[in-house]
Amino acid sequence: METEAELIDRVKNDKFIYFEEYTLANSFTWGDCELTLTRERFFKANFGFPVYKDFPYLDMFNKKIMAIVKSGLINKWKIKHWPKVNTCAGLGTRTAHHAMKIGDTVGAYCALSIGLVMAVLVFCAEISFKYFNPYTALVRKCLGDTHFGM
Repeated sequence: METEAELIDRVKNDKFIYFEEYTLANSFTWGDCELTLTRERFFKANFGFPVYKDFPYLDMFNKKIMAIVKSGLINKWKIKHWPKVNTCAGLGTRTAHHAMKIGDTVGAYCALSIGLVMAVLVFCAEISFKYFNPYTALVRKCLGDTHFGM
C-alpha cells in the first residue's frame, strides 16, 4: 500500500485522481498550488468513538458531543488551528481542463465497436451451428422436426 505522500506524488505527476475525506484532502492543498479540490463532495465521512456494549456513559457522551457541535465549538477550533491564509490564493487557476471533444472519447468508441463486432460474430456462429451442424440436423430429424431451414 502506498503512503499518502506517494499518492499525492502520483496525482501531481501521473494524472491520477485521489479520493479522500474532505478535511484531510483540504490539508493536502494548503501551501501546494499544484493541487485543487473539487466543489462537489462525493461522500460524507462520519466519525465516531467505539465503545463496548452497554457502555454506561454512552448517553452522556452523545449529549456532550452534540452540545459541542451545536455550540459551534468545532468551527471555532477549525478557525483557530487550521491554516489562516492559503498561499495559493490569488494565483489563479492553472488547470489544463478543456471542453470534451469527440477525440477524447475515441477509446470508448473503439471498445464499444469491438464489443459490437464480437457480439455479431458470436451470434452468427450460434446461428450457423444451430442450422448447419450435421449433428444438430440429425437430432432434429430423430425428434421429428421437419423445419430445417431458418
